Amino acid sequence: MLDWTRKQNIGEWSETLSLLKVLSSPDWKIKKGNEFGKKTDDFLEIIEIKASLDSEITYRNKNEDVFLVNEKIHQKKDIKDIFNSFFDEVLNAKETTFLIQNKDVINHFKRL
Repeated sequence: MLDWTRKQNIGEWSETLSLLKVLSSPDWKIKKGNEFGKKTDDFLEIIEIKASLDSEITYRNKNEDVFLVNEKIHQKKDIKDIFNSFFDEVLNAKETTFLIQNKDVINHFKRL
């Protein structure tokens, strides 16, 4: 079991799920919405992701299939699987929200 409360700054699950969703997407674009919450054709393209300006870890989009964490290559298809497992685990949590039990999710986050 991975005790996420000790591994990261907790924040909201929506932030973690959003990060995994962006990492697994082919183009790292986020559609803008209008004042009614409907998607428009406008978008924001994400160039790189950092937890803070001082963070030593940088996520960069390489192409449709891979992204980099610093200089280490990660396959987006693997992240998509992790996203789905993570999402299911968060939705089906029976104990505390921040105790992750899925071994694939745990191993992935330990590798990052």
